[in-house]
Amino acid sequence: MDLEAVYYYESRAQAKLKNYVVSDSLLRRALRKAISATAEWYYDDLGDNYESTRQYRLAVAHYDTAFYLFKDPLALYTCGRICETELHDLARARVYFRRYLALAHPVTEEDKKVYGFVRKRYGRK
Repeated sequence: MDLEAVYYYESRAQAKLKNYVVSDSLLRRALRKAISATAEWYYDDLGDNYESTRQYRLAVAHYDTAFYLFKDPLALYTCGRICETELHDLARARVYFRRYLALAHPVTEEDKKVYGFVRKRYGRK
């Protein structure tokens, strides 16, 4: 039975037996089952909605959550862009942009242009 709940309850049982490594592994499996791949779209769309209504801190929070769950570096770029252009928090933008530079592997021409712009402006000097 490849169900989220089975992994969860088995992990709790392993934790009671003090088999924490096994418990952690089972919890990670349960998380992969619990968080749908399409949830990234929902976080992105929530971020878009908050950005459209000028609720920039909430937009950044949702894009940041999308990054932590799905590891798409473009979400870091978006957080940096909002921090720089809308919140005028250059220190926070720099943090997001440097994390983006460390993780991004641009493939398309558009992604390469964005990466080049960010590297030129926020890369290590």
